[in-house]
Amino acid sequence: MTTLYLHNKEIESVFELLGTKENDITFSLGWSLKQINPFLKKFIREVSNSEMDVGKFDILLQEYGVDRGYTDIELLSEELFCIIEAKRGWNLPTKEQLNKYISRFNEYPGMGHKLIVISDCKKLYAKDELDRYGLTLSIEFISWRQIRRWLNEVRKNCNNRQKLILEEMDKYFEEVIVMQDKDSNEVFCVVISEKKLVGNFTFLDVVKKGHYFYPIRGKWPKLPPTYIAFRNRGKLMSIHHVNGYEIVNSPDRHLPEIKGWRDWSKCPHYMLELGKPFKPEHEVKNGNIYASQHIKCRLDTLFTCRTIQEARNLTLQEKKA
Repeated sequence: MTTLYLHNKEIESVFELLGTKENDITFSLGWSLKQINPFLKKFIREVSNSEMDVGKFDILLQEYGVDRGYTDIELLSEELFCIIEAKRGWNLPTKEQLNKYISRFNEYPGMGHKLIVISDCKKLYAKDELDRYGLTLSIEFISWRQIRRWLNEVRKNCNNRQKLILEEMDKYFEEVIVMQDKDSNEVFCVVISEKKLVGNFTFLDVVKKGHYFYPIRGKWPKLPPTYIAFRNRGKLMSIHHVNGYEIVNSPDRHLPEIKGWRDWSKCPHYMLELGKPFKPEHEVKNGNIYASQHIKCRLDTLFTCRTIQEARNLTLQEKKA
């Protein structure tokens, strides 16, 4: 069988040619809603609790509004106006971002309004976070796993062409969203210091700029993790989804603030692109671990445990079970 590669990576779905960034995933979802009629019908039924003529819906991607922002996806008919805000990983939209959409809904009075957030988050975590925003808008949360289940549930109602698109979409989602490998929800936890690198620029500033780097050799992960967490001053500081990475020989292009840093080793480094920070509402202290120790733990354990030590131990117990 002929195999297609892009940058030495095998391509199994046409959607993978788009890419794996947040907009790429959003556009793929919009295309699937358009092309797989039973999927659109299922989606509308689930979010509105009613049957509607999906042939009367327009699907708008990246629609610019009077709020000077862009929505990810809008579904519009004579009966319903729905805004979908899609995020990759455990990221959620900000309160300010969602608040802007009030003006958009005001443009469509006399019809049903729905604001949907899609993310990889656990539903309980997402609901708690979104409820804390205290918006006048009612926000509904759907996980990417649920989207994938809906795609597979409508398979029996699809024609042959739709089934081919559905299979392509399912492979794509498996690759970039839910990632079924056993380490997909594992967090690599490291200490982030306030040591000055060049001038007053510190390792902490590197993270604030949305990056982190480490050598590809030594006692570091051979492949970049899905999630990375940083601890500082004896407790968990933040967790980030790793949105992407590059292998670099210098930090200059990504971090010009430390150009010429003398301690950068000659070994190539992974330069990680970090998603927005998130963490549990409760404080998570280090516990009895070495100050500079690298820790691996399941993402969920950081939201249920009071120390990183406890999260690590619970993860090890689960692996042995």
